[in-house]
Amino acid sequence: RPRRMLADRFPVEYEPGAGGRIGLHPRRGPDEADGAGGETIWIEVEPCVVLHTVNAHQSNDGRHVTLTALRSTPSGEASFIESYSSAFLYQWVLDTTSATCVREGLLCNTPLEFPTLDGRLAGLEARFGYAITPCSIGGPNRY
Repeated sequence: RPRRMLADRFPVEYEPGAGGRIGLHPRRGPDEADGAGGETIWIEVEPCVVLHTVNAHQSNDGRHVTLTALRSTPSGEASFIESYSSAFLYQWVLDTTSATCVREGLLCNTPLEFPTLDGRLAGLEARFGYAITPCSIGGPNRY
């Protein structure tokens, strides 16, 4: 935010009072052959910070999108970059018809960072992803 930059502070902070949303944007434009496309769908979720995603895939009927990512919930409104908070493997199942989150949950309670997956499975349902487990990020933050 501009006021943070003018105060010589990190420009991004965790603002749980602003709520949380996941945006789904169509992969194709409305003028393409299949007619898919259009506006971004915004879906309300519990406030959190997601810096790294693992994967997302759409159900066969096109109604649901499953997003797997590393989710953290900072303990305060201080910058989530300057005041590190652990991230955990989390999954949301989003209904594109009703624009709601129909299921969500923690998949693993081990702190993780920098996820990846076999590139051939990007955008498809994948059983495995890979990430590192941080043991130290330097400074006072130790696990």
